[in-house]
Amino acid sequence: MSGCESFEALRLSDGRPDIISRRLHLDNLISRLMSSEIRYLQAKLEKIQLNKKGNKIFLEIPHELCLKIINGLYLEDLLRMRLTCRSWHEKFRNLDFCVHILKRYYQMPLNYYFKRSGLDCSGLGKAKDRGSWIQRFTINRIRRENGITCKNYHIEGIFSRSISYCNSRIAIQNREIIEVHDLISEKLISFMTPTREQMNKWLLSDNYLIGLVHNPTKLLAWDLESMVLHSIRLPAEVLYLSASRCQVGIVTVSSEILIWIVGGALRKLQKTKPDINCQEEEVVAVDIFFHSTDKGLVTSSMKLLGKNYLVMCAYNLIDIVFLISFSRTKSKSILDKNYATKITVQVFVAEALIMTHHQMLYTLTEPYKYRSTLISNDNLIGMEALESASDLLYKYVTFDMNKRQFHCMEVHLHPEVRIRFSRRNHLIWRDQIFIPVFTEGFVSIQVITISKSCNEVWNEPSKNQYASCSISGPSLKHSSILLIETRSQSTCKAIENTSLPRLTYGIEIWGDDSFIVSYDRKSLKIWQFNDFGLGPLRSSATDYRN
Repeated sequence: MSGCESFEALRLSDGRPDIISRRLHLDNLISRLMSSEIRYLQAKLEKIQLNKKGNKIFLEIPHELCLKIINGLYLEDLLRMRLTCRSWHEKFRNLDFCVHILKRYYQMPLNYYFKRSGLDCSGLGKAKDRGSWIQRFTINRIRRENGITCKNYHIEGIFSRSISYCNSRIAIQNREIIEVHDLISEKLISFMTPTREQMNKWLLSDNYLIGLVHNPTKLLAWDLESMVLHSIRLPAEVLYLSASRCQVGIVTVSSEILIWIVGGALRKLQKTKPDINCQEEEVVAVDIFFHSTDKGLVTSSMKLLGKNYLVMCAYNLIDIVFLISFSRTKSKSILDKNYATKITVQVFVAEALIMTHHQMLYTLTEPYKYRSTLISNDNLIGMEALESASDLLYKYVTFDMNKRQFHCMEVHLHPEVRIRFSRRNHLIWRDQIFIPVFTEGFVSIQVITISKSCNEVWNEPSKNQYASCSISGPSLKHSSILLIETRSQSTCKAIENTSLPRLTYGIEIWGDDSFIVSYDRKSLKIWQFNDFGLGPLRSSATDYRN
């Protein structure tokens, strides 16, 4: 037994160090040291003491200065401090510091996420308990951003041209039958119209499966829990649908915006007069979807594609609606070669207009598609004017429904990445762009983290890491996809601009804080994350199959 091992063995019966025996052992050891060895030992001890003094000084840094330091850190930097220095970690794990940095990532108060976490909020009153929750919440946010899943699996044998995802549920249409699969409970429900008519226009929302039938034109809504069917007759054909909770937004061919409270009557939004001084040529495209907050705000957006149609996006709260319209505008001079798109947000209360917001978006080429999508569960909407790949500077507009403010971003993208946007099968969620790609013979997801200029690929596990499963009973396997804790064993890899993965055609992708789902016309690939309060918030859906 070596000297270190014999010293370590000096312990009490309960495993604690035997202080008295260890001191006697050290006294005996010191008496045998030479002068040079004693000086060496003194230098080592003095260095340790200096480090302790430095750490003590660090712990006494003013609160305000620490907040300024945090403003320059990423979320995961707080966790890396644990590996760097114990005193740093103790200093910055302070609840106030965690809350301060989380405000950059989340729009809602933390109590909003407490309630959605499924925990007993009454037991989170003490600072220690709240700090523990925030730390776990932060870890799960970092894991989600880096692709660290709790489950990753395939569902084979899916052949359908009409699939929809909304907040942990997948709906698959097979002629007149639509099957809804709950990815959390694994519950399967089948729906069919009373007349066995195949619905060409339908959508899956948080609480309802909604579809359109004809002769006469009626809107059907099945409750996903009770399976009770509701219906209402419509005054005209429908161009676009959106839904949230018990509300449905409808855009008709006659440019009417209708709101249906499921089980109740239709409500019509007040029409607004056009601006006679505006330079608009035409209103061009449309999106619809809903969202909600603790304050009761439920929002929807609508998008149409049509030359002479009124194109709007509606966001509804029981009595608040956000209408978003996209319109092409004429250039102010012949020398101006940019294409201009005006985004207008109108806010309605009790079907009456109370305020209007505008934002201009300029592109080098004429946009071929306009899209508005919910990009977080915190009432944040992303707006895109998709153009050809000639401009490498990707322009992106968001609208915060809580603050009622626009925010514009410009992201430099590699030409190959820019080309992928022309496929229109990318997903934007929070601060990341997800694009289906082929790597090494199978479908993966290229992930671009905007704020960090980080470009990676999330690969699926190897064939021996999962077993293909049927739709009725998947055999879920834990995945090691992009495990930041064991980066060397991760299936994630950074990619160079000169060796970008090949494009995928016909691949669809959906996602939120809880799931990323891709469909390649024959199978579903599902990444599931621990959200711990981030979701799923079953609140909004938009139909994009038009």
